[in-house]
Amino acid sequence: MERLIVNKIIFDILPLSIFFISYTYTNNIYTATEFLMASSVLQVVLVKIKNKKIDNNTIFSTLLIIILGTATVISENDFFIKLKPTVIYWFFGSFLLISRIIFNKNILRTMMQDKIILSNNIWNRLNTIWICFFIAMGLLNIFIAFSGLFNQSFWVNFKVFGTLIIFVLFLIGQIVFFKKEIRLNTKT
Repeated sequence: MERLIVNKIIFDILPLSIFFISYTYTNNIYTATEFLMASSVLQVVLVKIKNKKIDNNTIFSTLLIIILGTATVISENDFFIKLKPTVIYWFFGSFLLISRIIFNKNILRTMMQDKIILSNNIWNRLNTIWICFFIAMGLLNIFIAFSGLFNQSFWVNFKVFGTLIIFVLFLIGQIVFFKKEIRLNTKT
């Protein structure tokens, strides 16, 4: 099971890794974007060849990469590809918020309740924390990408490494903060 999770994580970050490597070697965001688009499509094709279901996150991300990547390459303007992380973050944050407010569903709970047991209050707090986190990440991406205080290379490094570090620290913070509340679900 753990090996499958590690393989999925590696597989999921492959297009981003190819984007980073191609940018590092060419110092050209348009070439890197072309590699990102090609590797994202290849990723979907490989999943389909293995007769596996393509998850909605991968479909959404790949479509966004193709749309914004194509706009970036055709217009020769990196605005579009730099906007992609913010669009994804805000989509996820909005999805959590709308699911909670309109449909009275806590998506985090739905996705994770078979792994961990938490009270309704804690699930709701986690949902709110994730909504705020996604909004903040989108704003941070806009600041780094478009404020003029950082160059393109900094944005690429932030996108690849900075966001990963922030996500890991965010997850560790939640574990530490909620560790007394978390119980593993041993029924699965």
